[in-house]
Amino acid sequence: MGQAGGDLLRAVLTRQHAIEVGVVLLFLVAYSAQPLLVDVIKINGGAHPSTFSVLIPHYYSMVLVGTLPTKQKLSECDWRRGMILSTLDIINQLLKKAGLLYSGAAVYIVIDSSSIVWTAIWSMVLLRRKLKLFHWVGVRLITLGISLKACQLNFTFHDEEFLGVILTLVASILMGLTFVLNEKYMKGVKKIEGPNLVCMMGVCCAVPITLWTLFWTVPRFSELVIDPVREHNGSFKTVACCFFWLFASCWLHSGTLWFLMANYGAVSTGILKGVKVALVFLFSHVLFCDIQPHQCLNVWTGTSALI
Repeated sequence: MGQAGGDLLRAVLTRQHAIEVGVVLLFLVAYSAQPLLVDVIKINGGAHPSTFSVLIPHYYSMVLVGTLPTKQKLSECDWRRGMILSTLDIINQLLKKAGLLYSGAAVYIVIDSSSIVWTAIWSMVLLRRKLKLFHWVGVRLITLGISLKACQLNFTFHDEEFLGVILTLVASILMGLTFVLNEKYMKGVKKIEGPNLVCMMGVCCAVPITLWTLFWTVPRFSELVIDPVREHNGSFKTVACCFFWLFASCWLHSGTLWFLMANYGAVSTGILKGVKVALVFLFSHVLFCDIQPHQCLNVWTGTSALI
């Protein structure tokens, strides 16, 4: 009887571990693909900064996460919490996407990784949490990697790349806050199940971005959407395909993020950004080095990504 119970426990643990590993891999693939897809869209002229078009697949994919099975109905949730998170997230996303467009994936991904530092700070402040040794090791390694990357950045106060860095840094502070509040709302009093919380944020954020698209982008469709692609000698088919895969990657990212947050916490989930950094650096070098020299790997960026 004891032997059978032990075998059953090991089988359950093995299955659970396999699920967790699968979720982590899906999260990393989806998370790493997003900045690369945005770069391809940008190169083809398909993402005018004023349209915030890259946010549309992000928020609508979050709404679809609400179709995942839950015990809790959306009507039973505290939508005020969803509105707080959505306000922070939409500001964060606007700054982050603009930062990505101005700086490029390689620079963006390193600065964006500083959000783990802010996540750790917000976790100590809001959750009164004492971080474990591996948390501090991860935070310090990421900080060192960011510092190495900063040593070889070359821009002035008039460069678009510098503006992209500033926008991304502010977004990282807000992202750290959003991460911690997500964990707090999923585990605290009147907790909200992960898929519901993601869906609530998606609904609250999709409304303003849809209104912006209808009243700003659509009346200027030729000027903001058609003409830029032609000016860049881009491909409408490539832009459309990238937007489709951006939607798919955003859905996978949003659908796995809540699971990681609920099971590992905001800080541990944030540390996964380190793996994302290495992946994006590698693929940015392979895909964009020939046309965007600042995306190429060198001693500094390679060491930064490795750390």
